[in-house]
Amino acid sequence: MPARHALSPLVGAFTALDGEQPRLLNIWAYASLEDRSRIRGEAVAKGLWPPKGGPANLTKMTSTVCAPTAFSPLK
Repeated sequence: MPARHALSPLVGAFTALDGEQPRLLNIWAYASLEDRSRIRGEAVAKGLWPPKGGPANLTKMTSTVCAPTAFSPLK
């Protein structure tokens, strides 16, 4: 986590235990979509993403891009 956090800050990591299977939610901050693409490429190049053994376990993973509202402290 520290090496990944050095590329972009982790805003939050959450777990939901209700439903059929536990779910994880990680929120990472990026200055822009271009910044996100660049940093994710850098993480792949450095071997930080996907995690070791991860691709086989990430088949149900989804990614959603969100933008903060005008009043958000994340802006």
